[in-house]
Amino acid sequence: RYGLRAILAPLWTTLAVWAWWSAIQRRPAWVLERAPTGRAAPADASGEAPAPPPARSGRARIAAPGPLAGRWWVAASACGIALAAAVYSHPTGRLLPLILVAHALYRLRADRADRAARSRILGVLALAGLVSFLLFLPLGGWFLRHPEWFLAHPGDVSLAAVAARDFQGSLPRALAHQALAVAGMFFVAGDPSTFHNLPGLPVFDPLTAILALAGLGIAVGALLGRRREPRDRALLLALWFAVMLLPTLLSDRPPNFSRAIAGLPVIVLFPALGLRWLVAALDLRWRDAERLGLPEKARIGLMAGAVLWAGLWTSWHYFVRFARQTPQVYYSYDVEKQDAYAWLAAQAATAEVFLHPLWAEQATIAYLNRAGPIQSLDATESLVLPPGFPYPAGPGRTGLPGLSYRRLDNDGAEPVRAPRAVLIAFPAKEAEREAWTERFMAAFPSLGPPTSIPDARGKPLLTVFRIPADPVGADAGPGTEPRGKRAQPDPIGGLAPAIWDRAHFGDIQLVGYTIGAARPGQPLPITFVWTRHGTEPIADDWTLFVQLVGPEGQGWGQLDRQPAQGSWPTSRWQSEGIVIDRYRPQLSPEASGQLEVRIGWYDLASGERLPVQHDARLDRALDEGTALGLRPIPIEAPPMDDSEPDDG
Repeated sequence: RYGLRAILAPLWTTLAVWAWWSAIQRRPAWVLERAPTGRAAPADASGEAPAPPPARSGRARIAAPGPLAGRWWVAASACGIALAAAVYSHPTGRLLPLILVAHALYRLRADRADRAARSRILGVLALAGLVSFLLFLPLGGWFLRHPEWFLAHPGDVSLAAVAARDFQGSLPRALAHQALAVAGMFFVAGDPSTFHNLPGLPVFDPLTAILALAGLGIAVGALLGRRREPRDRALLLALWFAVMLLPTLLSDRPPNFSRAIAGLPVIVLFPALGLRWLVAALDLRWRDAERLGLPEKARIGLMAGAVLWAGLWTSWHYFVRFARQTPQVYYSYDVEKQDAYAWLAAQAATAEVFLHPLWAEQATIAYLNRAGPIQSLDATESLVLPPGFPYPAGPGRTGLPGLSYRRLDNDGAEPVRAPRAVLIAFPAKEAEREAWTERFMAAFPSLGPPTSIPDARGKPLLTVFRIPADPVGADAGPGTEPRGKRAQPDPIGGLAPAIWDRAHFGDIQLVGYTIGAARPGQPLPITFVWTRHGTEPIADDWTLFVQLVGPEGQGWGQLDRQPAQGSWPTSRWQSEGIVIDRYRPQLSPEASGQLEVRIGWYDLASGERLPVQHDARLDRALDEGTALGLRPIPIEAPPMDDSEPDDG
């Protein structure tokens, strides 16, 4: 979608400008003139630079009108459609009406003595505006409901933001810096982004730059000249050029080719004008050799040479400099994500692989992962263990129903099928920046340090934690246990809860929980262990509420969210799998004495709660059996302020 909008922006802009010009002319723009056929007139004897050749057959003839000739309202409607489509396609489309309104004001002033022309211009402007407004209404209504989508990004990258960040709030200094960068993008240094262009390469190569300067001179001459129609055209193109450079001129990181994309048709017109002028000049310069056909050959050779030079220049920069000598391309075009996917997909043969949603839901990896060997999970404070994983049993229990446990005789090895390990992966750069690894290790300290997986450039690509399902160790064979060794009762150590439970919320069972130290004014860490029973999937995505309640019912804190920061909703839970999820509700600074943690599951849309079945010896049901009160815990006294006098 993002690639298409960049392609469509100049197309819709061109259609809107062309339709506008066609609609306001007495003779429609789509009526074609026959190409001249005569010979160029010789230059005078003064030897001065030749003027462009005159028409070769005396009077230009007009071809038969097309089916839309004279129907200004059709062109005006097409202009309105293109205006609306430009807004839908690209943010720069919001500026397109400025071009047409400014040109209309100029024409109204120039045609102030011609009532028919003024009426036509006002009619075209009104009809185009009405059509575009009607088509814009759905998007406009959405923007009214979500104004941040219309204003947030432009505000973040605006000239004022640039001035505040880089120029101590000086708008003139910021504008001067921006203007120099934008002016230099044509001949000196272009967009540095690998997403928008060959990084740093200007718009024009050396040869095209010469032609562009010549074309610019022709356009300026037409703009300042006395002939009405060339001046009108030049002014319209100048408005187009200037307005569509505003997005990169008035935003950060100039020059930005993506933000200037709607001005591309005018930009490439300059070298075309220069080449056309050069061909005409050669026609006159070599008029004495007409019998030998030299002008025609020169014209063809000149155009072919210009195209060949530009092609060779572009090919070298694209396929040598850009592809082989620009290291950032590896990251800009998601090659590192392809490498990450390939490595994770290989691990999925022997392990349940979970990747942080930032990458798991990224377009490239999501496309490669259509078959689904990699699962999306925000594991910063959560962990999912698949069915069959040897999770420890509680005191006096033989294990949770449906979960697998290995039991071996001392005298020999019992052949069993090894359960699948679990692999938790984070994108390394983002994990370091957001401290995801530190949060995961704080929530699950028994899992040990992570492993760093490098990319093809030797930089950290993934940070992974591998949790072996083998109670003896990751190095044991896949089908047998070593002779004479008994599997440990808790193969994954600290993942077992401090307090075991057996409450049920429908098919959701609370296996146990661990509550950290309760300190006023600080988050209270609570780790819940859940499993799912039943053969049918859970139909709804339930939300867990965690309430911190004082002895007299005071509300001291609450946190509501779906499991794993919403990345592992209950509808995805596997039967007999384990979900370990950490919540950290903020405890009120006024809390003291004891508090009770109350939990329950509810549907976010309807507010409906799941009923609870519990063991009265472990906890108590509340709110007509839709909430569970866990064991009360003491609140630690806040540390004494050293500045206060000691009564002792």
